[in-house]
Amino acid sequence: MLVSYRLLKELIDFSYSPNELATKFTHLGLEVEHVEHVEKKFDKVITAKVLDVTSISGTKLFKVNLLVSENETKTVITAATNVKKEDIVPYAMVGAKISDGRVIVEKYFGDILSQGMLCSYNELGLESEFLSNQEKNGILILPEDTPLFKNFESVFPVEDFYLEFSLLPDRADAFSVLGIARWVEIILAKEEGRKANFEKLQPKVQLEENLPNTPFEVKIADTDCAKFYSGRLIKNVKIKNSSYNLRTELYKLGVHPINNIVDITNYVLKMYGQPLHAFDFDKLKGGIFVRRAKTGETIKTLDGVERVLSEKNLLIADSAGAVALAGVMGGEYTEVTNETQNVFLESAYFVPSVIAVSSRSLGLITDASSLFEKGVDPDFTPHASNVASKMILEEAGGILFKDSVDDLRDPKKGVNLRVSKAVSLLGDEIKVEEIKKYFDIEGFDYVFDEAKNTFTVYAPTFRQDISIEEDLIEEIARIKGYNEFKETPIVSNLKSGSIEKIQEFNSFLRNFLLAYGLNEVITSTLVSSAMLSKYKLFNEEKTVKILNPLTEDMAYLRPSLLATLLEVATRNINVNIKDFGIFEIGKVFYRENGFKEKFNLSIFLIGDYILKNPYKKTLPYDFFYLKGILEDLFDELKIPMFFEKQSYPYLHPYRSAVIKVKDELIGFLGEMHPNIFDKAYYCELDIEKLLNNSSLEKKFTQFSIYPSVKRDIAILVDKDIEEIKVRDVIRSASINELKNIVLFDIYEGDPLPKDKKSLAYSLEFVSNERTLTSEEVDNYILKIEKSLIDKVNGILRRQ
Repeated sequence: MLVSYRLLKELIDFSYSPNELATKFTHLGLEVEHVEHVEKKFDKVITAKVLDVTSISGTKLFKVNLLVSENETKTVITAATNVKKEDIVPYAMVGAKISDGRVIVEKYFGDILSQGMLCSYNELGLESEFLSNQEKNGILILPEDTPLFKNFESVFPVEDFYLEFSLLPDRADAFSVLGIARWVEIILAKEEGRKANFEKLQPKVQLEENLPNTPFEVKIADTDCAKFYSGRLIKNVKIKNSSYNLRTELYKLGVHPINNIVDITNYVLKMYGQPLHAFDFDKLKGGIFVRRAKTGETIKTLDGVERVLSEKNLLIADSAGAVALAGVMGGEYTEVTNETQNVFLESAYFVPSVIAVSSRSLGLITDASSLFEKGVDPDFTPHASNVASKMILEEAGGILFKDSVDDLRDPKKGVNLRVSKAVSLLGDEIKVEEIKKYFDIEGFDYVFDEAKNTFTVYAPTFRQDISIEEDLIEEIARIKGYNEFKETPIVSNLKSGSIEKIQEFNSFLRNFLLAYGLNEVITSTLVSSAMLSKYKLFNEEKTVKILNPLTEDMAYLRPSLLATLLEVATRNINVNIKDFGIFEIGKVFYRENGFKEKFNLSIFLIGDYILKNPYKKTLPYDFFYLKGILEDLFDELKIPMFFEKQSYPYLHPYRSAVIKVKDELIGFLGEMHPNIFDKAYYCELDIEKLLNNSSLEKKFTQFSIYPSVKRDIAILVDKDIEEIKVRDVIRSASINELKNIVLFDIYEGDPLPKDKKSLAYSLEFVSNERTLTSEEVDNYILKIEKSLIDKVNGILRRQ
């Protein structure tokens, strides 16, 4: 979360520099990861008013006359089409410098002298995500009440420091500018030795008394889902762009503007941590009801998506049906538009767990849902409606009505703390007076029972994270200072740990593949159905779905390493990295008589493994390089395996195979299908099956001191006979002296018959007892020939 230092200074007076403040926050447990200094990227740019705009005949240019001071005008030529009379614009005078380093000079366009330049957001170096689409289109048009003739940096908050916080999910109190300002007050209270005063940070709002009642019932139908709901009618509002003051506040908050009503609700959310929602009142019918959705009920949300709901979802509904996903996103039909005249303003407290389940069941995480699921301040919820109502009257005019309320909030209960428990957990002697001082610094109210030596503590309602005794002990440690505790040696019986077999085996595989020059990658186990379908891996029955996914992209557990590894490959190729070999060792998940998980190994190769060099010799990865890695691996593990032809939808139909050990499927390999990747190679192995069949034990094998005898043979077999079968037949001749079989040639064509092929092997014979004679080797060849004839109808070619 980013927080403007400038905005904090406006809320509360302090003298710390941005870096000093960041250090103090971090010591309190609110980690600041980074302090970013944003500086202006321009000079000599002022705000000016457009007096008139005329087109220049025969060109696409416009002559703009500007009022640049009380009694001075300038002429500027521009091609922008969005500038009109009375607009207030940023004007770069002659001699000004803009964000790309250019210095503005006078320039003639025909016979017209252009005395400067009108600036777009880009030429000012402004953050595009903080701007509306309208502000990013052409010249930057400023709000109509922007002060004139001022240096741009003095009227628009372009210079600032931003503190980037890394907050834990339970710290709902710190997910707003007001929340962070409260912690600045705690820092000051600690240094000044007083109780924190949060009241001075509360926005002061005084609405008129005796307002007319909002003619609309609000009712919390499912009382276990929401504890407060208020709705207020504001009639005859004018929807327009926000004023200068609100626009600049939004920029400091990092919020891009939409219209004045929506901008106000976004302002209250970011500034005070309370999500609000504005409905077009004229499109609501018969009251507002907070209820659970019915299974199959639908709503089209503001993002234009038609969503099918279930009982997990909480709705804001009127008598006609759903109008918003409570605490998540509004409905498109009741959206505030430029035609809206009457607004219904919602401020509510929804039960955090209900919103968490609702948003995740739809894969729809918004700023509002993130705050509601952490827990907003229930006591500020009614006040937030007053704050927003006052701002709407200032920004949009209108007639304000009294809010219609359903209030089911319970008073916050005290949390008990035993002093003895605090001493035990913190491992340090903490006196009662010390504890009182720490609670005062944090603005906690408390009652101390001397007889029981216990506190009953009432934390402010914005501290939703304070609910048990241990939470209070954590606060004592926070305020005392983590560095203030004495170092105490641990006195305990320490037990040595052990590495599981599978972890040790994974480490072996990792080192083996790294030695081949491959790079290891680690990818997420969470994937989308779209990603799996892309590679034909999605199976509704076997793929494991997450009950409450964070997003649709993370809705399933991967059944294979293929999809995530190919996504890594795609990203690399997209940035012009086209030669690499990568592997991953990770878990895959599937359903088979319940949920199962296992470790798999995958390898992906593409491009060249020997890159451009002075010898002009590059070597590409190919199917046999991958096959060779696997053969080396299985040899190292002493696993006898074989390959068997089999096709997969994501692999080349004629260049893929499965790997088997004793007829057990242990993995597959192949060239990627050309529709997915060109000249890329992939394999995936079941690590647990590898481990169960492997032996890493080193054993000495007696070698022969006698010379070996090699014979080359060529065997004529039918074309459809697989080479592995021929090799198995040669082995089945049961010749102990046959130590090695190497296939070195495959031939088809003349003068062979059309339905035949020739396989040429180099056979190596050696005896541990004597030197083999030529006659003995001839007999071995005859024995092999007989096996070939009997089993595969093979014939030895002797010519």
